[in-house]
Amino acid sequence: MENDPLTVDQICLYEKPRRKAELGRDVLNLDDFSKKFHFQRRPSNSCKHRLKEYYKNTLSHFSLLEWITSLVPILGWLPKYNVKADLVNDIVAGFTVAIMHIPQGMAYGLLAGVDPVVGIYTAFFPVLLYSILGTMAHVSMGTFAVISIMVFAPVSQFSTDPESSPVPLQASLPSPVLNISLSGFLADSAEDYQDDSPTIVAAQEFYTPIQVATAVTFCVGIIQVSAGFCRMGFLSVLLTDTLISAFTVGAGIHVLTSQIKHILGVRVAGKSGPGSIVRIYIEIVTNILSANYITILLSLCTLAFCLTMDRIIGPKLKQKCRFPFPTQLLMIIITTTISKLINLREDYGVRTIDDIGQIPVGVPEPVLPPPELFPKVFLSALAPAVVSYSIGLGLGKMFAAKHGYEVSSNQELLAQGFSNLFGSFFNCLPMAGSLSRSVVQEASGCRSMFTSLVSALCLLVVMLALGPLFQPLPVCVLAAIILASLVNILKKVADVSKYWEQSRIEGCVWILTFLSIVLLSVDIGLVVGIMSSVLATLYKAAAPQIRVLGRTKENVWLDVSTYSTEDTGVRVIQVSGPLYFMVYESVRLRILDELGVHPNKLPDPSQAAKYKYNTLILDISSVSYLDTKGGSLISWLEAKLPGLNLVLVATPLQKSRLGDGIEAEIFPTYIDAVLTVTAANNLQTQGNGDVTTTTINTTSTTTTSTTEAEETDKDVRYSGQYDNTNNPIV
Repeated sequence: MENDPLTVDQICLYEKPRRKAELGRDVLNLDDFSKKFHFQRRPSNSCKHRLKEYYKNTLSHFSLLEWITSLVPILGWLPKYNVKADLVNDIVAGFTVAIMHIPQGMAYGLLAGVDPVVGIYTAFFPVLLYSILGTMAHVSMGTFAVISIMVFAPVSQFSTDPESSPVPLQASLPSPVLNISLSGFLADSAEDYQDDSPTIVAAQEFYTPIQVATAVTFCVGIIQVSAGFCRMGFLSVLLTDTLISAFTVGAGIHVLTSQIKHILGVRVAGKSGPGSIVRIYIEIVTNILSANYITILLSLCTLAFCLTMDRIIGPKLKQKCRFPFPTQLLMIIITTTISKLINLREDYGVRTIDDIGQIPVGVPEPVLPPPELFPKVFLSALAPAVVSYSIGLGLGKMFAAKHGYEVSSNQELLAQGFSNLFGSFFNCLPMAGSLSRSVVQEASGCRSMFTSLVSALCLLVVMLALGPLFQPLPVCVLAAIILASLVNILKKVADVSKYWEQSRIEGCVWILTFLSIVLLSVDIGLVVGIMSSVLATLYKAAAPQIRVLGRTKENVWLDVSTYSTEDTGVRVIQVSGPLYFMVYESVRLRILDELGVHPNKLPDPSQAAKYKYNTLILDISSVSYLDTKGGSLISWLEAKLPGLNLVLVATPLQKSRLGDGIEAEIFPTYIDAVLTVTAANNLQTQGNGDVTTTTINTTSTTTTSTTEAEETDKDVRYSGQYDNTNNPIV
């Protein structure tokens, strides 16, 4: 029957046609190759020529309206907004994400060492400006666990906890900055007193946690805006996947450690700096007998409920409804109600939001963070500035590729920077993109940046009216919610095996970054990770790759380290990457080792030398950079290895750098060299009487013989499957 489709059996029996790899031309040396194909040296571009090209391609097409629209993207997308098609989806997505912002904002605010309501502020004020300046529609900006733990380091270092202050509050002046105390309050014993008259002992600066946090936010904004104006968006490539994976897991360990005290109900003083994790666990073990059993029970119930809903019930509900079940918000409402009804704080000693502070109603007044804090926290702000931008940009490019729009890296620096500057005046943490909220925002039907506006307006209602309702919320519930969200992050510790299998260098970068973050600090660990990643990249880029090719039984030239090859007296050594003074010695030693020559026992020129292989084809055509020292390797091999048949494979530009003193014949490809060397060896064999008749065509390198010469010269291939035909590559 005509046009019948193939059956499964016929498909299984179908054999792909064998193909023979051919040069498609005569075998040529480099000079003949350059003449035949008209090699021309490309002239170098002068500075004047480059300026003309820049003016032609950029400045000549400059439009003031497009420039303003690029700086304020809302002017571009808002006039084109399709109300009928997109408005309902954006409203639903914005409301859904706002529900997630409430518990996450409060939890991550607590994680940063400030009042929980600060997390809600962060999801409102910076997001308002970002919806005007940003370009990532599907990324949910707001609080993020990793950024909160990074902010906690300077907060714990520069802020003062009134409960732990050695100076009584009654002895301090009303100023929040200067505290002048009496010597009697600071003395440890009677010997410390000189007289009974009040004297000024010292002027010490004290700051509240929110002052330090907003100072960090301000510096983060300054760093990002400055980088945006300098067009430094490309620096995000420094944070590789390996580095981000190790950094996320290491920061997750810090987050986990910071919440253990809330889970157990144990009082632990805030610690920062190298070894802080170890010191925190030592203090927890020391005070474990003071743990609150009601707090532990409530934490375990919250953790079990969140994990059950997220892991078991949530995926089943997702099949029936595109909107996620508000597990965290539901748990907050339930535990807040229970805490209010049975007085968990007064009757059972469970720590609640009331112990931290009052949740204010309304919008906070704009206040400039203390300027004297800026130089102190500037270095601490570098890490969250880079990490928040890189994580958000990574999410934005992922969604942009999926939905077909562009994300400008430099514009994102400006948008996030100005948003953080604006938020620093309203008690906000540095904002960042959240993967969990972004996935929900996309799944809920987000179509544009209008989703962020809707989310911010919903949170405004919470700040204006619903804030005090969360006062009885147990702190351990927020800690359990944080731990439940950490499960996926901590599971990424298994990535180390994946990176180790891909490259041991990448695996070492992962381990070094992770251990630096856990044992030292988040900031130091990030610096160590970036430096180790850059050094690993430089090492891989600076060290050339060397492959040694040998001939198989089927006359295919393959890597001797991975394939079985024969000893034919000919070896091909391919050098890929830079060949310059720093790697000159390592390449030289590798070549000598392959030839069986000891570097300290070079052959005597007056005697016949013996090598593993009589012919060495050195292929440097893939060398990306060749300096004078690297080029001298060829002349050194010719001078120090007498009797070696050295053949070179190079490009015309490389030949010009090698100079005129090179005696080795140069070919454009190693296939040309192999065919020529093989033909020459066959000719020499015939001259010794092993073969009776042979004809060699110098232009096509076609060898005709009646015995072994024909068998040697046939079927020389550099790729593809072995073919049973006896046609040589020509």
